[in-house]
Amino acid sequence: MTPLFLYYFKYQLLIYHALLVPALTLLFFTDRSFFRWHILGEPGGERLRGVLKEYFISITSLAIFATILAVLDLPIFSPWVKIYINKSDYSLLWYYLSLPILLLYHDFFLYWAHRALHSRFLYRPVHSVHHTQKYPGPVSTFLLSPIEAAINMLWLIPIYFVVPVHQGVMKTAGIFSMFLPIFVHLGSQFWSLAIKKTPSLWWTVTPEFHTRHHQNESVNFGIFFSIWDRMMNTSEGQHREHDRPSADSSAIATVELSELKSRILKQDFDVLKVSKKKFDVGKYKKIAIKALNDHPPVAKDGYEKYTGLGLQYSDEANPFYDAMEQLFFITPRGEASMKRKPAEFLKRNSVGDLFKELYDFVEPECYLTRGRILVAESGFRMAEHIDGPFSVTLHFPVLTDSRSLLFVDGKPYHLPADGSLYVVNVAKSHFIVNESPSRRIHITFPLCPLNFHRWKRSQLNKMSAFFEKFANADLAELNRIQIESENET
Repeated sequence: MTPLFLYYFKYQLLIYHALLVPALTLLFFTDRSFFRWHILGEPGGERLRGVLKEYFISITSLAIFATILAVLDLPIFSPWVKIYINKSDYSLLWYYLSLPILLLYHDFFLYWAHRALHSRFLYRPVHSVHHTQKYPGPVSTFLLSPIEAAINMLWLIPIYFVVPVHQGVMKTAGIFSMFLPIFVHLGSQFWSLAIKKTPSLWWTVTPEFHTRHHQNESVNFGIFFSIWDRMMNTSEGQHREHDRPSADSSAIATVELSELKSRILKQDFDVLKVSKKKFDVGKYKKIAIKALNDHPPVAKDGYEKYTGLGLQYSDEANPFYDAMEQLFFITPRGEASMKRKPAEFLKRNSVGDLFKELYDFVEPECYLTRGRILVAESGFRMAEHIDGPFSVTLHFPVLTDSRSLLFVDGKPYHLPADGSLYVVNVAKSHFIVNESPSRRIHITFPLCPLNFHRWKRSQLNKMSAFFEKFANADLAELNRIQIESENET
């Protein structure tokens, strides 16, 4: 058996690396921000150790695949094996039809096996290893427990002993069976948004589709095709031009600013519109464009087409760009950390002073920090992500188009430049796509619970997990809020 194992193991390693290296290369050139995050993480590159661990677990999975293939090829089973070598043994029609049928059958098996692995009996001991990644990448494709790796090979038994399949078709199906999982684990929005422009590919699983499964484990179980999810009503978040609902800004509920804290605790919204106050959007559009001309915006989060200019700062020597850094960080495993305190970014620069009216309106409820002018150029596509537990972002759109969309939990929204403030729940999975011919300009203020005034003790208790996860949270700031709460009570 050892020679058979070595043959299959070397073959699996060759195919795996022949697919993995181009996948990482494509990711590097099409979505460099996600590539850097997937490989290195933030801050300081700790993620690299996790990637190496995932890589070696994947090699172990390949060894298990090779072991099962070697067992099936043992001479003792040869009288019953249906794999044939000569095309003339069966009709040419079957030879050409067998590959798509084989892939459909394999995906059908994986769909139901995947659903079974999410049962309460199998998830924790068997499948939870794969779900340590909330935002998977190519290296985590075969991040499997030994039992799951073995289960994934059970589909071969009927093929070997029941259905006659040509040896060449089997090898081709094996390559596809490795290529398609690596593709759906690319994680980047680039390929998902490219595929959605091709309605004839509605049946494929995209990286976005599978990433949604890693965030919402009750949907999107398909690996190759989305047809089983659509048939079984477990499909969610497959964004394509022909089947996604058009964004309707009128569907966004309105809320008083004073109600925002309770809504944040309930986590019952995607986007809210702040009622009553309307600002002069024409005035602030001119201010924003002049500020961007006077102080060229810098790239945000590694994107070339997503730039920003700060309204507030911490570093006196860098008043316009200090606020561009990511304050909160969610690791690929869903853990959270805070690199700097919100209160460090209170000071307004000369551009921030021009938005005093916005500050005066909001600050009775919460202090605004890290205000920014953010620009999404035409054609910009953001990677899907979450910002932090109980976090929201205040948006004031000053230049936008109906083709500039914000997706929250898979649903599209358009925030019009109508003079209103909008609140986006960035604790949920979200990303933006600007398919309009012009750039999108929003004034934004990221808010976490530390920004709000006068929390009640009961409300703080509901958020205790938030503060536990943020190991570097400003405990003095938290104590100040608690003291205010007790005095209020």
